[in-house]
Amino acid sequence: MVLHEALSVMLERLRALVQEYVSKQLYESAQFWADKVLTLSDGDPSDLATYGQVLYSRGHYQRAAHILEGSPHLMRSAALRYLTAKCYAASKQWEQVLSILEPQEETQDQGDQQEGPDSIHVPSLGNVESASMLLQGLAHEGLGNIHAAVSSFKASLAADVFCEEALEKLRYLHALSAEEERSLIASLPFRKQCAVEEEQLVRYLYQKKLVHGTQHATPAAGKSAADFGATGDVSRVTQALATNLDVLSSRAEESFRNFDAAACLDLTSHILSHDPYHESALLLHVACCVQVGRADELFSLGHRLVEQFPGSPLSWYAVACYYIVVSRHQLVLKYLTKAISLDPHFVPAHMAFGLAFAAEGEHDQAIAAYSNAARMMQGSHWPLTYLGKEYFLTGATSISNRFMKNACALAPSDPVLLQEIAVVLYHSKEYEKAERYLTRAADCLRSVDPHVTLQAWEPVYSNLGHVHRKLRRYELALECHFKALQLKPDEPSTLTAIAFVHLLRGDYDGAVVYCNKSLCLRREDQFTIAVLQEAVEREGEEALDLGSLEVGTMDEGESSPALYGDGGEGGNATSGLNCCDAAMTVE
Repeated sequence: MVLHEALSVMLERLRALVQEYVSKQLYESAQFWADKVLTLSDGDPSDLATYGQVLYSRGHYQRAAHILEGSPHLMRSAALRYLTAKCYAASKQWEQVLSILEPQEETQDQGDQQEGPDSIHVPSLGNVESASMLLQGLAHEGLGNIHAAVSSFKASLAADVFCEEALEKLRYLHALSAEEERSLIASLPFRKQCAVEEEQLVRYLYQKKLVHGTQHATPAAGKSAADFGATGDVSRVTQALATNLDVLSSRAEESFRNFDAAACLDLTSHILSHDPYHESALLLHVACCVQVGRADELFSLGHRLVEQFPGSPLSWYAVACYYIVVSRHQLVLKYLTKAISLDPHFVPAHMAFGLAFAAEGEHDQAIAAYSNAARMMQGSHWPLTYLGKEYFLTGATSISNRFMKNACALAPSDPVLLQEIAVVLYHSKEYEKAERYLTRAADCLRSVDPHVTLQAWEPVYSNLGHVHRKLRRYELALECHFKALQLKPDEPSTLTAIAFVHLLRGDYDGAVVYCNKSLCLRREDQFTIAVLQEAVEREGEEALDLGSLEVGTMDEGESSPALYGDGGEGGNATSGLNCCDAAMTVE
């Protein structure tokens, strides 16, 4: 009896010693004593779990899985099965993960045994239901079954509303549309699992994190922080969290979604000054550097990331983005391939692949890249938008319309998508419909930027001016072009557009003035020269055939600069019609 008590005391002391070594990350010592404790306790499930965790921490995944699977307690302990599956997941043996975790239909006769199939509890692990569902989702994702992965991640979050990793996976995969995001948050059992203050805080943080949380929200649909319960004491907590780097990263992503690259760069630079390897901030920072053309910064950042994290797809993606900025197409493809080889589901690389191929006019390869992205980003409209654009450029108008329609169903108020649809309609000579979509795009811009001050919005107003010109609404066309010029001063194509409208109105002096301004910036532009010559020649004529000057087509080949990024969304682009660079036909 005394010997038994002495052994019990010694076991407790050794168990405490193991935990102390684990907390100090002295895993070899922890493994040594955990092994002895397991033997002295005759294979106690809690000691087995501790030993398995130590082996996992040392990277001995196969050894840990073998020992855990050899335990007679495995099938009666959800915690032990979870640990075993975790070891197989670390080795990317996804089929083994599912075989361990998925429900087993057993009909064994348990006789007088009163314990259920999951009767053995491991206190150190607690309830592993949510963690097990998360692991199943990772396994399904690894096997390419995105639908099953999404279902598992949703189940994981429902089982534990604090399991942010499940929400992050849904966000990373762009698996949910805006409506599905709202439905998911509304369905979570916050009140069963959280105190009132916790529920309000979690709702607030999750809403900030969601992909569609603030993207192009109209005033009717938009909600303030208070609408999600950030009031009272919780409001003070959220104010205290205002300097938290993750919260700042959410603010940066919100700015990026609204194409405010300058604000996004300010935030990401601040975040990276405190944490140089903050992953979500790094991805946004890379995207903004591409937008504003910071090649030097991308060069140094890419090399630093490759040196520190050669196994991360983000590192090689940053290198590829540098070569995007300096226009080295073959090297772009090389490093994007490297990124995808490290993580086949790294969506930004797939989107960048499509953009890189599209920039070189390789439409078939671009379509293949966007198709891969669309399979992974089932809740995002971006791949569908770009597929529609590429099919349009290849002449498959009906297929293009179908993709654009599906994209619009996912994001009916995205100004870039609305503009892309307008481009397709314009080239189909459906000018009235194009004008409606561009007007909607302008309304959406004002909802996120009431004073419309961002340079990124310039193509919308420029294109709307071109459409009004085709409809012979010359005053409205000038109004739109001047708004575009206000957003992007000294843009030669806009100056030429204004000159062209003045020519069509019969205001030859105005046409000459704006042609000269345009040619000061772009001296050899043939269309501007043609407008200038026509204005000078017709200034003295008494009879004008203005109708013969109107151009029937636009220059399909020119568009405004692409905005690369992941998004948290993988990449954005704003296309312009830029019809003023088309050849003018005079009968």
